[in-house]
Amino acid sequence: MRRHLPPFSAVKAFEAAARHGSFARAAQEMDVTATAISQHVKGLETWLGKALFERRSNGVALTADGAELLPKVSAILDEIGELLPSHKQKTRKTISLTLSVLPAFAERWLSPRLPDFLSANPDIDIDIRTEDHLINLEQAPDIDFAIRYGQGDQLGAASEILLKDELVPVASPFYRDKFGLQDPLNWSKATLLHDAQWGGDWQQWIKTHPSLGLDGQSGSRFSLYSMAIQAAKDSLGLLMGHPALITQELESGQLVPLIDKGLPASKHFLLLRHRGHNQPAAIQFRSWLLATARK
Repeated sequence: MRRHLPPFSAVKAFEAAARHGSFARAAQEMDVTATAISQHVKGLETWLGKALFERRSNGVALTADGAELLPKVSAILDEIGELLPSHKQKTRKTISLTLSVLPAFAERWLSPRLPDFLSANPDIDIDIRTEDHLINLEQAPDIDFAIRYGQGDQLGAASEILLKDELVPVASPFYRDKFGLQDPLNWSKATLLHDAQWGGDWQQWIKTHPSLGLDGQSGSRFSLYSMAIQAAKDSLGLLMGHPALITQELESGQLVPLIDKGLPASKHFLLLRHRGHNQPAAIQFRSWLLATARK
């Protein structure tokens, strides 16, 4: 008896696109073009007489019919894979995630911790782009996550607080003792260190501590936060510290806080993602990122 079956390539294309939430990523996995994936899926939808995906500007999302079909198709493909094992040499299949990250956060927080994730997840590659401009994820479908510094919602993205921030003045032990900075009334004797990313830190501090008589416009300025950190370590001035970015210096004692309690910042480090992003690798990375931030 002749079976009435859809093209196998169309079934595989549907399953891959559903897993990735993207025709483009499914095309990368199957080594074909995104147009081919789209045509295969359209052919399967015509064969079934049902729409399986909602087409969106930043990817695709399963319809109710597609969501009902996916687990059944995945199970069948898994059974075929076990029934007909390949005798060809198996190659490592990788999934790539793309992150757009603030340069200071990438260098000072993410970079020291990322090897833990990569060693535990060898099949996931991470492409990191260091960028500090505002980003609209609706117009950047190739970016899976972005880490920015801000307040609440961002353009075209689901956002959540990754790390709450606070402002903590810090200095090297030598610089602290040289000017007696244990007493905030002596801070006016020190050189203030500024950086381009957080140029308003000292102004925010001075607004809540006017009695200290600090001049927020004076001091040395740096284009990179890492340069300002180095200047503080070299005893060249007083730095407004963001604790998440100077963990190593605080733990080693190269920098010391000059107050017991920091000033809660008006903005925080935010994790941005596409709304409805359900790729397994992305879910796994987000879970790791949030858990690591809460340690």
